[in-house]
Amino acid sequence: KVVVSTPAILMVAQLFGACLVSYIGFRIISGKPGPSGSNISPPTSPSKTLIQGAVEGFLISILNPKIAIFFLAIFSHFVEQHMGWMATGLLSITAASIDAGWYVAVTLTLTTAGMIPLLQIHNSAITKTSGTLLILIGLYLFWSTILSTL
Repeated sequence: KVVVSTPAILMVAQLFGACLVSYIGFRIISGKPGPSGSNISPPTSPSKTLIQGAVEGFLISILNPKIAIFFLAIFSHFVEQHMGWMATGLLSITAASIDAGWYVAVTLTLTTAGMIPLLQIHNSAITKTSGTLLILIGLYLFWSTILSTL
């Protein structure tokens, strides 16, 4: 409530969030390439791997503070001073649904036979594309915040 009721604090949070998203994208692009992945073995039991992946994904999304900061950076641009508890709750449910849906999609994709080698082959392109996309989103959020104050 404090952030929303004080426009200057909201703007600083939005600008910080936009810069953070761009920084994450830059770090993704400029990071050292990971190992070739030859030590990753295919799943032995699909059901065990699926359940284990779902549990790990849930724990990562709940316990990782970087994810909370990332969603704060993105969703702070949708928060407005006049929003009531229903709109705020809907925004929270949306963020949680996106987070859960992402982890389910990743888990299902990676547990499908043959996907890990395919991802390893295209690792460089995937990394550059996702990093560039985050930088562009961060720049868009930054400039939209600046332009909204003019």
